[in-house]
Amino acid sequence: VNDDIIGLDGSVDRKETHRAPYVKGTFKVPKNFPVSKITSSDEMTITAELANGQVYVLSSAWLHGEANHNAEEGTVDLEFHGEEGDYQ
Repeated sequence: VNDDIIGLDGSVDRKETHRAPYVKGTFKVPKNFPVSKITSSDEMTITAELANGQVYVLSSAWLHGEANHNAEEGTVDLEFHGEEGDYQ
């Protein structure tokens, strides 16, 4: 990730910061899905099929933070981080 660095003299530069690859989204989880698998696993493979037809695969993944549920809509906001992420 590139971040801006603005000097007091008006100069502009950048610094590169590395971060874990991730997939973030709002998901519909079936009633009988074993939620404990999502919250306790740390070696998952997450496959995201995007609306434009691209496929992103995150490997050696874990749930980052908490699973935030929306009871009214039956959805959950999840963010997965992993060791490797790449488009297929």
